[in-house]
Amino acid sequence: MDLKYLFVSMEIWGTVFCLFMLFALIILLDKENKEKNIIVHFMTVAAAILLADAGAWLFRGEEGFVQGVIVRLANFMCFYLWVPLIGSFGAYLRRLIGARKERTFFRCLNVAFGLLPVVVLVIAHFTNLFYYYEGNLYHRAAYYPVYFLSMVPLTGSVVYFAYRHRKELKAEGVSPLKYALPLLAAAAIQIFVYGYPLLNIALVMTAILIFADIIRKEAAAARARELTIVNQKNMLRDLRTRIAVSQIKPHFLFNVLNTIYVLCDLDVKKGREAISDLTDYLRTNIGSIDSDEPILFSEEMHYVEAYLKLEKLRFPDVIHVEYDLRDEEFRIPALSIQPLVENAVRHGIRKRKGGGTILIRAVREGDFHVITVHDNGAGFTPEEIPKDDPNHIGIRNVRERLELISGAKMNINSVPGNGTTVTIRVPACTA
Repeated sequence: MDLKYLFVSMEIWGTVFCLFMLFALIILLDKENKEKNIIVHFMTVAAAILLADAGAWLFRGEEGFVQGVIVRLANFMCFYLWVPLIGSFGAYLRRLIGARKERTFFRCLNVAFGLLPVVVLVIAHFTNLFYYYEGNLYHRAAYYPVYFLSMVPLTGSVVYFAYRHRKELKAEGVSPLKYALPLLAAAAIQIFVYGYPLLNIALVMTAILIFADIIRKEAAAARARELTIVNQKNMLRDLRTRIAVSQIKPHFLFNVLNTIYVLCDLDVKKGREAISDLTDYLRTNIGSIDSDEPILFSEEMHYVEAYLKLEKLRFPDVIHVEYDLRDEEFRIPALSIQPLVENAVRHGIRKRKGGGTILIRAVREGDFHVITVHDNGAGFTPEEIPKDDPNHIGIRNVRERLELISGAKMNINSVPGNGTTVTIRVPACTA
């Protein structure tokens, strides 16, 4: 078998493999990935070098004008494309480093050093100093090593930058020496050995190493994102637990049970209804600990009504409730409304002489479901309440839970002596 067809096959398969890695990176890497365009450029240039060299090997020694043009153009492209390839490799390393000024300096340095091999190639095109052709056969000339020497400043600047920032690059999981060693070794051998595509074989190896490291980094990032999601779920569970525990007040339970005890002697039917309401109240608080999904607003209101019935048993002439529920078929996190109603009762209505009224409204306004809990109770000054005030932990928990789960927003407007209004806006697309 003629070696040239073996080399052509190797180059074509190398091209295919680089294109495969190219498209895989385009699909796998996010648009926000800062290194994506640079790596895509590197793989594109690598594929072009391999394809050009395959063409040079395929048509070498073939007679004909077209074949001669292909051989000359392919060889020229093989030499020239190494300049942007090394440049893109240097850009990849610089992108991983945060020092913008230094990145700019080395980028300018690479551009300047990259002009030198280009000038050498232009001279080679019009002279026979570095290489020449006989019968469409490529031959090295006496000054051929000059081309490799012209690449030294460009390659050296990249190597120096990598060495200078080896600690930062190591922290990024990148080993420039691992990438460059096959290329540098192949280049050193290629100067003295002619007729074998050693440098291009090394190029494929380097492309594979870079691709493997990027996949490894993406896998590590995916694991980190998965861990973040797990931590968020744990935070959410802890938040649900805090809400449930904060809402079940021993003092409240004692008073309700005492009221039920009295009712069992005075009015058995009302006593049974009170036990049913207490069961619903406890079910929603304890059940919220294991609730991962939002519930229907109408279901939440069922638990709110159960709580209010219990409070009205204790304070029948103090608490008055009004409902304006024109929008109920949407979802919210469990225990989003009940804590607000409890606050309205405990800190608003019961602190107002003669009691007061709680209004619960739910309406649709454009792209939002708007829920309002208003009371005309004692009111308070939000700015004066410490963040760790246990009496208002329910409000903080609800706000955190709304923002974490549904992206909803909560606004509180309270004036001492005039009551409090809490407004929740839930985007319709997430409800």
